[in-house]
Amino acid sequence: MQSFIDIETYSPLDLAAVGADAYSRSAELLLCCWAVDDGPVRQWQIGDDVEVLVDGLNGLWAAHELVAHNAPFERRLLNATVGFSSEPEDWLCTMAVALAHSLPASLDALCSFYGLDEDKAKSKEGKALIRLFCRPQPRTGLRVMPENRPDEWRRFIDYCRSDVIALREIYGRLPRVNM
Repeated sequence: MQSFIDIETYSPLDLAAVGADAYSRSAELLLCCWAVDDGPVRQWQIGDDVEVLVDGLNGLWAAHELVAHNAPFERRLLNATVGFSSEPEDWLCTMAVALAHSLPASLDALCSFYGLDEDKAKSKEGKALIRLFCRPQPRTGLRVMPENRPDEWRRFIDYCRSDVIALREIYGRLPRVNM
């Protein structure tokens, strides 16, 4: 059984500038979406009880292989933000599998490569929502919270959920050699 996981985080640091280790020490978990096998996508969001999320993740970990795109990043961030501890061998990284087969690294490029529906590929709107909620705003340096932009926040949740659906479909299409 597989559990497909995607997270979204906030940090005042630029991931590309500081690297994953420094970023993870400053990050806050905003969203966590997951699905078990072909089941419905579930979600946790900032403001929900963190213990419920950790208990749920521990249940997934005990019974399933954890699958994520760029799994080392997801694993590191879940550990740093909510204390979810797992071992690298418990995870399967679809990005690593794709790269091992000379396929595109990004989830949106893999969606395009496999001809997945447009709504499953990362959209320009999704990237704009990441810029809105996951980093300080360029002009003001302030943080946008869900209650400040509820319509955009709902679309951001939908975006995270769609990434889980895309991840699940990509997992099903990747070559099984080197998995």
